[in-house]
Amino acid sequence: MRDGQLVLMTGMEKKANSGGASIYLMFIGLAVAAMGAFFVVIMWNSFQAAKETRAWPEVGASVIDSSVAERRFSKETAKEYSLKLHFDYSYEGKRYDGYNLKKRENPWYRNREKIEALVEKYPSGMETKAFVNPAKPEMAVLAHDTKAAGYSIWFPGLFVVGGIGCMLRGTRNLLKG
Repeated sequence: MRDGQLVLMTGMEKKANSGGASIYLMFIGLAVAAMGAFFVVIMWNSFQAAKETRAWPEVGASVIDSSVAERRFSKETAKEYSLKLHFDYSYEGKRYDGYNLKKRENPWYRNREKIEALVEKYPSGMETKAFVNPAKPEMAVLAHDTKAAGYSIWFPGLFVVGGIGCMLRGTRNLLKG
């Protein structure tokens, strides 16, 4: 009886109020929040790395070689293609060689046309600009990574909030007993 009213509890309601169900809900919430937090951290680091290169000084660069590299791990696997890039640039009076289009290593794709489009965009002999890491001048890129991860970080953040909500609900149910 609650507040003078007779309350009939079904088997499901009794089970939901049991300690085991509350602890289960708390652990599910913890798992969901942890997965969300993991992806928030990954996306934040990606956003920060993309933002970092935009602060690097811009210098002139010459593309020495731009071609399609290919690899195959075995006869049973499909060929993969990557941009083979070599450019040179000068920074503070010293000459350097660069090999990466973006801050991360040039990726491998199964789609050759995607790489051929990059070869056309950065042909051998092209004069372009490079962005040089002032703390490590041997590191330079010709293009910036996308900052899209920073604009999408809210989505895994929802999992963090939802997981915390589940943990709080489970704790409240456990304390009510």
